[in-house]
Amino acid sequence: MTLNMDDGERWLAEFFPPPIIGDWADGAIRVASLSPGDGWVEWPRGIRPDQATTRQFGHRFHEAVANGLALEAASADVFVCPYLHPDRRRKGQATRRRHIHADVDGPLDLEQTRALGAFAVASGTKTAEGPHGHVYVRLDAEVDAHMHHALCVGLGRLVGGAAWDSSKASDEDVLRPVGTLNYKHDPPARVRWLIEPDEPSVYTWPVLDLMHRLGIRWDDVESDRERSQRARRSWGTEPFFDAHRRDVLLAQIANAPETTRNTTLYGLSKDTWRGWLRRAPGKREKAAEIVTRLVAAAGVAGLSPSEAETTVLSAQRAVIEEEELA
Repeated sequence: MTLNMDDGERWLAEFFPPPIIGDWADGAIRVASLSPGDGWVEWPRGIRPDQATTRQFGHRFHEAVANGLALEAASADVFVCPYLHPDRRRKGQATRRRHIHADVDGPLDLEQTRALGAFAVASGTKTAEGPHGHVYVRLDAEVDAHMHHALCVGLGRLVGGAAWDSSKASDEDVLRPVGTLNYKHDPPARVRWLIEPDEPSVYTWPVLDLMHRLGIRWDDVESDRERSQRARRSWGTEPFFDAHRRDVLLAQIANAPETTRNTTLYGLSKDTWRGWLRRAPGKREKAAEIVTRLVAAAGVAGLSPSEAETTVLSAQRAVIEEEELA
């Protein structure tokens, strides 16, 4: 299947506009792929739109990256984080947040999406009612991780309702870029534009106006920030995987839409592994115990043990690779 390079370039240019020389030395485009042979693979160095890369490719930077992603997409699902990260993809560590996003695992309401001034991508999955996809809103200023999370949650609830994938509200999320293929289908389905970024309806939102439109209160953002600070302060004093933490994991998996429970488990497992390695660096002998507890929680929440174990172990490998590359 022939892919349209222009579409891939336009997706990349929207999130990673032409840089000023040296301006992006603090970040890289984070890419991951999923294939039957290799499983989930994070590109360890990412793609750096920095001074050296700009000198090499000049105005053809987006074309070169789109070509590389298309080559990978010829045999694998490809995912890209629409936010730059300095060394690896981690929640709250993006260097620029000028968009918010929502992943909708159900037919998109394009009329509502246009009315919001958003643009949208068909992720490849579709039903008789219409395509599933991703909705993006452009911001007029950079926001911090807590504001970004609150806005993503508000956007997801508005445009996705019950079909919104609530596990995708972070600056570490990876999404399918336009110009790649979705291999959940036979034949593979194109990831394509539904509403293009240069359509007249697309609007760049002032952050305060968007907060009002999405019903986000400053108190919500501040509460999220305070919870995060309390969690960091208490991490080393609580039992690592106590009953409370297990119940929280259970609720988050069980409350996720059935089609996204595995994705939710993957994200929660990564957070758990990161926490364990921070709390007990080098002590990987407890790995089997952590796997058992995560799989048990997922089983109670409705996932099969074999599927859950595959997901948990994949998350473990990803985090250990992150630690080794750090």
